[in-house]
Amino acid sequence: MPRWKRVLILALPCLLLLISALVVIPQMLRLSGDVPVEATPTPPPAPASTPHPVLTPSPVLETRAPTPEPVSMEEAVQDTHWREIDGETYYFINDSQVLTGLRQIEGKLYYFNMYGQKADALGIDVSYYNKGINWPAVKAQGIDFAILRASYRGWETGLLWDDSCFAQNLQGAMSAGVDVGVYVYSTAVTPVEAVQEANMLLDRLHGVKLECPIFFDTEQSGDYPNGRADRLSKAQRAAIVHAFCATVQSHGYDAGVYSGLNFFKNHINYPTLSRYTTWLANYTSFNRLPNFDRPYDMWQFTDHGAVNGIRGLVDMNVIYN
Repeated sequence: MPRWKRVLILALPCLLLLISALVVIPQMLRLSGDVPVEATPTPPPAPASTPHPVLTPSPVLETRAPTPEPVSMEEAVQDTHWREIDGETYYFINDSQVLTGLRQIEGKLYYFNMYGQKADALGIDVSYYNKGINWPAVKAQGIDFAILRASYRGWETGLLWDDSCFAQNLQGAMSAGVDVGVYVYSTAVTPVEAVQEANMLLDRLHGVKLECPIFFDTEQSGDYPNGRADRLSKAQRAAIVHAFCATVQSHGYDAGVYSGLNFFKNHINYPTLSRYTTWLANYTSFNRLPNFDRPYDMWQFTDHGAVNGIRGLVDMNVIYN
């Protein structure tokens, strides 16, 4: 056998042993921790996004009975705050949840619609049935305006009566710094009767300046359709409203019309009256806006409001500019 073959035979086991050592020893060292193992690279985190907040309504209050739900700053989460988005004001409970409905925040009342948008002004309307109002307390709770009943005509007899609390409410609201408007509950069946109602009111005002309009309240009677004005045609009603509004405008006051959604849709020739301020009554559920396809200026959203300084329930209204 050639010499080189003998050398190869003798060296082969050593070569195999060396190769095995090169493979096995590093693995053993890795297990013992003596040789660092290269970590698998961790993908970099995705860049943080700041999307426009998704507004989630808070649990809503039925507007039929909107007893204010207090929001305590101590109980709220730290990031609770007011925000302005696209010209609208919201109150955020957290990054995405907004308040809705009639709410009390730090002692003041605010109204937020179904989208969480705060009303620009919150008001009440009152009459003889809301006696002994503490107007400073009303103002302190965030009420911006009040519409006061001055007089009313019986829907059965047609007799015209003063509201016995009007003078007291007028003085009290103005002294407290609450903006004031006035309304007359009318069952006039002719333009002459409407002018009579307007003149009676003007005599009681004595030229007092008002921040809000004088409203002509026309609606169905308590015995519909048997009330004296229930069966008027749209044209007859429009002529009566025009007579009243023109009279108060001739004395420098703004004029408006109040009624419910059904009456505005079915019993009033709305296009001919749109020149006047529209005060719409519609008590929706879950703070939904009225289903009314015409512009309106003021919304009476409940007759079951609760306001400091007023005993019992009170009508409440909002204005969205």
